[in-house]
Amino acid sequence: MTRHTRAGAFGLLVLAAGCARSQGPAPTTTVLVPASSGGSLDEPAPPRGAGTSPKRPSAASDREHAEQLFQEGRELMHKGQLEEACARFAESFELEHAVGTLLNLASCMERSGRVPRACELYTEARDLSKSGGRDDRARFADDRRAALGCP
Repeated sequence: MTRHTRAGAFGLLVLAAGCARSQGPAPTTTVLVPASSGGSLDEPAPPRGAGTSPKRPSAASDREHAEQLFQEGRELMHKGQLEEACARFAESFELEHAVGTLLNLASCMERSGRVPRACELYTEARDLSKSGGRDDRARFADDRRAALGCP
């Protein structure tokens, strides 16, 4: 038994397969397929990159955007707007996994009273710093962990 449903730019395809078990409903799997494919698994998928999907930003573009978000985060933290600052640092770190960004995010979490999360981030920053040969940053992260009483 197969049931098709369409939603938005992507077709939502719900598959209900027959089940050999005598109890309970048949398992259901939900798969998003491009609406242009007609919403059927019998048709071949369009080639990767075909259609109207936006192009992936270049690595240079990601770095530039990450730097912009980082600078915004620093400015917001300086102004005491911690929620917004932490969000900017987190978004920046998602684009580019820079240890300095992670340390600033940890500091932001610490200043906003989210000490357990700050401890996690300082630990991650310490580990990334050690693997990158940045012992100075690893020591800084360990010092902050000790000051906060992190486990």
